[in-house]
Amino acid sequence: MTLWPGGANASGDAQCISSEVRTELTCSGTSLKTATKRTPLKFKVPMADRPTTSKVSPKPADPTSVTKAVPRHDGVLRDLGRRLLMQEITNVTRLYKATPPDNPDRPRLMRRLADNYVELESAVFREQIEAQDAARRNQQRAPRRAAELKRKARVAAKVVKRARQRAISFYERLATQHRSYCRFPHQKKLANRGCTDEVLYYLAYEHEQARDLAKARDAYLELIGHWPASTYLPNAFLAFGELYFSEAQGKPSRWALALQAYQKVLEHKPPTNKLWGYAQYKLGYVHWNQGRHAKALDAFKKVIDFGTRYPQLPNTKGLTEAARRDIVPVYALVGNPKLAYNFFKPLSGDRSDRTTKTFAMMEALGRIMMDTGHFGQAITLYGDLLKRNAGQRSCDYQAQISKATMARESGKKRPIVAVLKQQLDLYRTSAASGHPAKTKLRCANVTAALLSETAMAWHLEAVGSGGVKGTGDPKTKAAAAQLYRWVSAQFTTRQFAAFKFPRIVREDWPTLASVRYAHADLLYAQQDWATCGPAFDAAYDADPSGPNATEALFAAAICWRKLFDSMHPGDTHRRLEGTLAQGSERYRPKELGTIQRNMLKAFDRYICNIKPPTKDRAAMEQYVEVKFARARTYYEAAHFGKAALAFQNVALQHSDFGAGVFAANLYLESANIMRDKWGKDGCVADMGRAVPKLVKLYCTQGDLTDREQQCAVLARVGRDLDRVTAETLVRAGDRGGPEASEKYVAAGELYLKIWKRHGERACRDIQPSCQGQDEVLYNAAQAFQVAHLLAKAIRVREILVDPQYHLDRSEPARKAKYELGANYQAIAVYDKAAGWYE
Repeated sequence: MTLWPGGANASGDAQCISSEVRTELTCSGTSLKTATKRTPLKFKVPMADRPTTSKVSPKPADPTSVTKAVPRHDGVLRDLGRRLLMQEITNVTRLYKATPPDNPDRPRLMRRLADNYVELESAVFREQIEAQDAARRNQQRAPRRAAELKRKARVAAKVVKRARQRAISFYERLATQHRSYCRFPHQKKLANRGCTDEVLYYLAYEHEQARDLAKARDAYLELIGHWPASTYLPNAFLAFGELYFSEAQGKPSRWALALQAYQKVLEHKPPTNKLWGYAQYKLGYVHWNQGRHAKALDAFKKVIDFGTRYPQLPNTKGLTEAARRDIVPVYALVGNPKLAYNFFKPLSGDRSDRTTKTFAMMEALGRIMMDTGHFGQAITLYGDLLKRNAGQRSCDYQAQISKATMARESGKKRPIVAVLKQQLDLYRTSAASGHPAKTKLRCANVTAALLSETAMAWHLEAVGSGGVKGTGDPKTKAAAAQLYRWVSAQFTTRQFAAFKFPRIVREDWPTLASVRYAHADLLYAQQDWATCGPAFDAAYDADPSGPNATEALFAAAICWRKLFDSMHPGDTHRRLEGTLAQGSERYRPKELGTIQRNMLKAFDRYICNIKPPTKDRAAMEQYVEVKFARARTYYEAAHFGKAALAFQNVALQHSDFGAGVFAANLYLESANIMRDKWGKDGCVADMGRAVPKLVKLYCTQGDLTDREQQCAVLARVGRDLDRVTAETLVRAGDRGGPEASEKYVAAGELYLKIWKRHGERACRDIQPSCQGQDEVLYNAAQAFQVAHLLAKAIRVREILVDPQYHLDRSEPARKAKYELGANYQAIAVYDKAAGWYE
C-alpha cells in the first residue's frame, strides 16, 4: 500500500530508551538528606595581627630567679637534722647560762648559739617547704594527708620564726656587748677573723628575712660606718641596693639610691668580691628601668664578660645566662637588626666555628620585636636569619616575615598576598627537600594556617557575618579567593588532619573540606557561577561525610544551575528546537565537554543525595529546576535517550511546577528524534503510553491560559503518534499474511479516529491543527480500499473533497477525486464515476 508522503518511516529498534541509559540515570546506594536552602557560611577566625599605634618598649622583668641564687649569706650551714640541732642548742644554752657575763668564753657561746639558731631556721624552713609541696601534690588524691601536711608546714613556720628571733637576739647582744670580739683573732686576713663586722652583716641579713627593713638598714649602716675595711662592705652595699631596688618599683625616686649602692659594690673588684657580677647585672636593670638603654646594654655585656673571665665563682653560669637573656630585649630598643649577628656572636657563648646560640639570641630578638610592634625591624632581622641560617628553620623565619608583613601592612592586600606567596614557595621547597618529616610537617602547618586564617579573615571582612555587613570590596574578595585556591591545591585532607591551629578554638579548627567550602561560599557571594560549582564539588570530594557535605552538594547544584541559566538567557532552555527536523548534524550525539561533564556530575549527586521537603515550595522548585537543567544538558548534547528519560521524570512527577509542561514537550521532542532519526521504533509505544498521562496532567484541569501553546504541541504529538501507529499497521499489512487485511482495517479506523479527534472541527473552522489532515484522510481511504472495504474508502474520500472542510483544493484531494471516479466505475455507478472524472 502506498501512503501519502509526510509520515515518518520507522524501522529496526523496538526499544526506545536502553537499559544502560536507565541504569546510568538511576540513583543507587545513596542515602537522601534533607536540604531546603543554601545557608551562608559561618566560621570563626582569630583576630588578625594589627600594628600598634605606637611601638611598645620591652619592659624590664623582675629578676627574682637570679636574686634568689646570689650567695648573700656565705656562712657554712651544716646539714644536721632538727633533733641534733636542738640537742646542740640545749647543751650550748646550758653552758651559756652557767658562764658568768665577764667570762671570755661568753661571747664565743653567744656566737655559737646565734649560728645554731640560723642553722635550725634553715633546716626547719626546708621542712616547711617540703611539707607545703607535698600538701599541694596530695590535695586531690589524699585530702586528709594534705591537711596533715599543711598543719605540719604551719608548725614549721612558727619554729622558723622563733629560731630567727633567737638568732637576732644573740647577734644583737654580741654586737653591742662584745664589739671587739673576733672568733679567730689570730688569722692574718680580716675576712677570716669573724669579727663584729661579720656579726653585723648576719644580723642585718636576719632582719631582712624577718621583713624588718628599718633594723636591717641600721645594722648595715653601722657595718659601713665602723668597719670601712671589712670584706662585708660589698654585701652591705648590695643589701642597700636590693632594698632601694625593691622600693623603686613603687617609688621611682629610689632608682638613684639603688644606682649608687650597686656602684659602691662595683668598687670592690673580683674575684675577691664575688658579688661584682650580680651588682653589675642589677645595675643594668636600674639603667633599663630609667630608660638608659645604651648603659643597660653595656652593663649586661660586662656581666657576660665577667662570667667568661671568672667561671669558677659561685652562680656565675646562671648569672651569665640571665644577662644573655636580658640583653636581647634591651638590644631591641636601641640596636640595629642588620648588626644583630655581629653584636650577639661574641656574647652568645658560641665557639668561633658555631652559631647555634647566636641564632637563638637573634630568634629571641625577633620574637620581642614582633611582640612589641617593631614589625619593620623584625622583617629585616628574619630576612638576615633566612640568609645566614637557611635550612630547617627557613620556613619558620619566612612565617615570621609573613606575620610581620601582615601586621605592618594591615589593610593592604597586595603586599600580604605577595609575602604569603613567598611562604608557599618556601613550603614547596621544604616539602621537596631532605628535611626530617617533623620539620616538613611544621612548615606545612604554619603555611596552611597563615593562608587559611588570612583567607577566612578577609572573607568575613568582605562578606560580613552575624548581621554585620561586610565591605563588599572586590579586591578583598579576590585576594581571599586566591589564598583559598592555594590552600585547596597545595594541601591534602591527611595533612590537615595532622595540623594544629593554636590561635583558634579546637572545635573550630579548619579542615581542607571547610576551607574549600569557604572558598566556594566566597565565589557564590561573588556570583561567580562558572567557578563556584567546581569549588563546591571539591569541598564535597574532600569530605563526603563531613558536616558541610550536604550543603556542598546543594550549593554546587545551585551554582551549576545558575551557570546553566546564564548560558540560556530568558526562556531559551524551555524551547523546542523544531519537531522532526530533517537532515542535521545536531542529531548525532556529541562528546560532553568538561563543563557539561562536571555540571551533570553535580546535578546527579544533588538529585541522588538531596531530597527537599515536599511542603517547602522554594526548595522543591530548586530541586525540579536542577532536574530540568540536567535533562536539557543531555538534550543539547544530542544524548536524546538520557534527555528523554530525564524530561519524562520531570514531566510526570512534577506537574505542579512551571518546568513540568516544558519538560513534557521536550521529552516528546527527544523521543520523536530518536524514532525519526535513530530508527527507534519503540519510542512510538513509549510516547503512546506517556501522552495520555501528560494531557491529563497539563491540559484537562486548572487554568490553561499559559499552557495553550504547550497543550497544542501535546495534541499535535498525540495526533502524530496515532498517525505513526496507523502507518506501522499499514507496513505490517504490507508484509502480508493471514492478518494483513485486519491490519489495514485497523489502520483505516485509526486514521479516521485522528480525523474525528483532531481534524474535523479544526478543518471546518480553518484552525492550524487542520494541517496534514488531508494526508490522514487520503491514507485512511487507501487502507480501507486495500482491505476491500470500498464503501468506506469512498465515504472517506468524499469527506476529503467536501468543500466545508477546506481540503478540496489540496493535492491529496485532487488525487482522491480521480480515485472516486475509479471507485464508482468499479461498482458500475457510471454517472458518478463520470462526474468525478470530469
